[in-house]
Parts: sequence; structure tokens; C-alpha cells
Amino acid sequence: MRWLLFSYESDAIVKQIDDLLQVVGQTVIHEHHQGKSTIQEIQEQINHHKPNRIIVIVNEQNSENTHSLTTTLTDHLLIPLFITQATINTFPLVPVLLLTFTTENKLTDPNSSINIVQNATDELIKLYSHIINVKLFTPISDEDLKEDILLTKLKSLWEHNPEEYHHITILSDVLPILLAILHDGKITGQIDVCNKGTMSLKCFEQLISKQVKKDLTIHPNNINEDLIDNFEKWNKQMISPETRHLYQASFIVPNAEESLHQYLQQKSIQLNQNKSKIILVTGGCGFIGSTFINHWLETYPEDRIINIDRLDPVSNLKNVQNSTSSNYSLIVADINNKDIVLHLMKQYNITHIVHFAVQAHLDNTFGNSVTFTESNVYGTHSVLEAARIYGKIQKFIHISTDEVYGETAAGSYQETNLLNPLNPYAATIAAAEFLVKSYGESFKLLYCIVRLSNVYGPRQHFEKIIPAFINNLLKGEKLKIHGDGSQTRLYIYVEDVIRAIETILHKGKTRTIYNIGGENELSVIDIAKKLLKRLQPDKIPNDVITYDEGRAFTEKRYSTTSTSGAIRSLGWKTNVSFDEGLNKTIQWYKEHQDYWIKDDDKIV
Repeated sequence: MRWLLFSYESDAIVKQIDDLLQVVGQTVIHEHHQGKSTIQEIQEQINHHKPNRIIVIVNEQNSENTHSLTTTLTDHLLIPLFITQATINTFPLVPVLLLTFTTENKLTDPNSSINIVQNATDELIKLYSHIINVKLFTPISDEDLKEDILLTKLKSLWEHNPEEYHHITILSDVLPILLAILHDGKITGQIDVCNKGTMSLKCFEQLISKQVKKDLTIHPNNINEDLIDNFEKWNKQMISPETRHLYQASFIVPNAEESLHQYLQQKSIQLNQNKSKIILVTGGCGFIGSTFINHWLETYPEDRIINIDRLDPVSNLKNVQNSTSSNYSLIVADINNKDIVLHLMKQYNITHIVHFAVQAHLDNTFGNSVTFTESNVYGTHSVLEAARIYGKIQKFIHISTDEVYGETAAGSYQETNLLNPLNPYAATIAAAEFLVKSYGESFKLLYCIVRLSNVYGPRQHFEKIIPAFINNLLKGEKLKIHGDGSQTRLYIYVEDVIRAIETILHKGKTRTIYNIGGENELSVIDIAKKLLKRLQPDKIPNDVITYDEGRAFTEKRYSTTSTSGAIRSLGWKTNVSFDEGLNKTIQWYKEHQDYWIKDDDKIV
């Protein structure tokens, strides 16, 4: 679906809407009119872009104090009417969401030019059947959710009476609902929108001083508000279950005070990101976990890493390069033992957890899949329960996989798509995710879930395709392919993955899912040919490739969003191309051909 955002200019609210639409896989087009567009220009833009949905965002700062009357008239009256008129004859009729902003400041002059213009717009818009005219009461964007900025913004409301109560709108709470309503396109009309309850400046200052308090007492004035009754009815009755899930639109608009408390708590975590951390890493002797530890010890010398790993065959003590660092400790133990995990949290005063520890070799799931439940489900549950009892984890990063989505013939999965795991391994990973989410809901665990596509790079065990093929070619052995080799995956270099996890640990929103995918979709045959060209250029594929019977069940294609999903809003992007990463990987394996040889000379 194509969404056209019309706004005066790009601001925090425009960016937040864009981010939400990008996460759910919508195509977003921006047009900034800056109070100058004519009806002909707008008609041409709509004809050119052919949007399915349009959002018109009236400039929040556009008032007689900051702009001329002409600009106010254009932005508040003419632009909305031009867009309405330009879409009236489209087929099918394009639903339009008009967002305007208001306050409850009783000192506002009802005869001011901006109020007169806005009232005229409201009356004229009622003549059109495809417009949702929404008034947001004092919108608070994600960028506003910083203590100093928010305090300055809200003080303007309570300039004359700090104990007066006002409605406010936390955009993160209501925008998903509004976008879902517009997505389904079933209703029109004018409506007031805000969070439930009201707030005074005194209440907000108390929130700031008690950001970490557990039990929040809601002021009696915040109860039984009827301002948004119609919006509540729209929300509960007019959004399809599929659209609600896609946009993660809540059935209930949260209370303003509760919501602000939650966001202030989240921001306090981000503001503390420069303070030293004590990170518990599970499975830190594995490929990705050890790369994370190596990066962190080098980049953040003030932080400490506690690594718990039971040292499965795919783990290697040599993977952690600075294992003698005073800031690093290895505990050889099984995370299934909750008491040990809890003891470590208490002993080292753990502040963050990055949970890598899973069994991930797909072939094993068809022979002894119960062990995957024991490791991936029960192990995750043990770590979660220890974190609940400990009660001081600032952020829990859970590393998952794109396999939880199942296969797709075309397109890419978004973070909000339903899970459909199609093999026992993926099913256990999905189950672990649900456990993490449940601890977030039931026990307020501050988590992020990170779904990775196929990761490759130095020190990866031979169970995975790229190191296995490199090892085979270096030893002059054949390349064995399951099935016909047409299965495709997205590949991403491990250093890019670590930077993504680092970004999420610092800036990621809690209770959020992040897809981390590469931009390189390659089949098994593609991988084999690329490696053959580099390692045995005198051979052709038929010389070295043999085909084995396919697995009991093999998904043809996985594909998730990468830079277009939620991670995009944090500023991350891939830096290493597939060819560059492959060359680095090959060079490492050439220099470390005995890396996975144990004392008994067996490759494990």
C-alpha cells in the first residue's frame, strides 16, 4: 500500500509516522508544501504518486505568532481543501487522514485568526465523505520524550496554573490506532484524540522525581473521562484483527500518566547508556556471541562482560580473543540451571543481558528435536525467571532468527507479521520469543527481540554452509548440497550484526522487535559458485558439487526487512558488502585451517 504524507515540512511527528509505516512494510512518499502548493500542483502530485492512503499533517507550530496570516490560511485551510478536492473523484476513493493540533488552554483567544481558520476548515471538511478529521490534544512525539524538552513543552500549558489538568497525547500510543483505522478505510468524520486521563504540571514533576517507582497512583480527575469515547468505539469496532496485529494497535488508549511514566523510564535507560555496564552474555563462546564480546571489550573498556557458556561443540574458548582481560569472566555452566544464572546476576550486579545461547543446527532437529526444546525454550525460561527474581535488569536483548516467520515465495516479512515456524528448531525459537514477551507483559521486563537473517564471518563453526564449503574447498573435497540448491537466504556479515545489536542495546525501544537482515539474497548454488571462483578458479561447478537427498523439510526462501524496518529508525545500516565480507571470511579460514581441530584431531 502506498501512503502519501503531506506536511508543511519534515518534523518529529512526520518522522514518527514515517517510521511506523516503514516498520509495517508500507511504501511512504513525502511531499512538503511549505504553505505554497496550488491545487494544480497537488492534483499533479496525487496523479503521479497514485497513493492508496493520504495523511495531511497541519503544521503544529503554524500560528499567528510564528507565521503570516497567508501562511496560516494556506496550511490550515487551503492545503486540506485542495487535497480533499483533488481526491474526491479518485476511484477507488482514497481515504484521507487530516491531523490538526489543539490545546485546552482556556486563555486561547477563540477569535484569533488561527482558530477562525481552523473552525472554517472543520465545517468545510464535514462536506466530504472520505476524510477523517482528527484533533490531537497537545501531541507528545518520541523526540519530545526527554525530561528537559518535555518539561519546557508542558510548562507552556500550565503557565498560569501549574495545578490545572489538561489532556495530552502520547503519539506512540495513538498513532498505531489511527494508522490502522485509515488502513482499513471504513470510517470518516471528525474526532478528538488524546490519552485517557488528564495531567497537571505538578503530577508531571512528581513523575520526573520518581521515574523508577513501581506503583503509580492515578489522580481521581484522570478517571471517567469521556472526551475520547467515540475514538474508543472506533478503535474497538472498526479495525480488523489482521490490521490491528500489523500495526500493533492497542485495544485501549493508555492513561497519560502511566504512559509518561513508562516512556520516562525508557528514556532514563538510554540516557544512562554512557555509564558503565555489567553485561551477562549467554553463549558467549559461540560465533556471534564471541564476536559481540570481542567488540565490546575493545570498544567499552569501562564495561564488564560475564560470559556463561556450557561449551557445546560449536563453541570455542579461542573465540574470545581477550579472555585474560580483567573486565571479562567466563563461567562454564548451563543456563538451564536458573540458580546459577541468578547467582551470577547477584554476584556481579548485572545491568544488561544479551541472550545468544541457543542450539541452532537445523539438521539435528529432525533427529533429536527434544534437545532444542530443552536448550532454546527451557534455557530461555530459566534466564528470564532469574532476571525476574533479580529485578534489576535495565535491558534484556534476546537474539532470535528470521526462521520464526516461515518461508515466503515473494516479498519480505516485517516485524509485525505473524509467526509461522515450519520446523522444530524454528518452533522452539518462536516459543522462546513468546516467553520473553510474556515476561515483558507480566513482569515489566524491558526487552528487545532481535531477529537475524543468515550470519557469516570468521570463527563460524563448520556446521554452517559458508565455513563448511570453504573448509571443503581448502581440503580439496566435494561440496555436498541438500536438494537442488535453489534455497535462498539473506546473508549479513557478522560485524554488521554486532553493530546492530550495539545500537539496539544503546538506543532500541524496549518491548520492540528488530529485524536485522542483509541485502544479499543468495541461493546455496550461488554461494557454492562464489566460493569456487575464489578458491578453485580452474574448476567448474560440476567438478566439485554433489547433490544429496533434501532434508525432511526445507524452506525454499526466507526474507525479512533490514534497513527498511524498525532498525532504520535507529540509524543503523549495513557497511560490509557480501563480496567484501566473503573475502574477509575466506582469508581468515585460510590462515586458521586448524582452528576447529581438537586435541584428538577430530573436527567437531
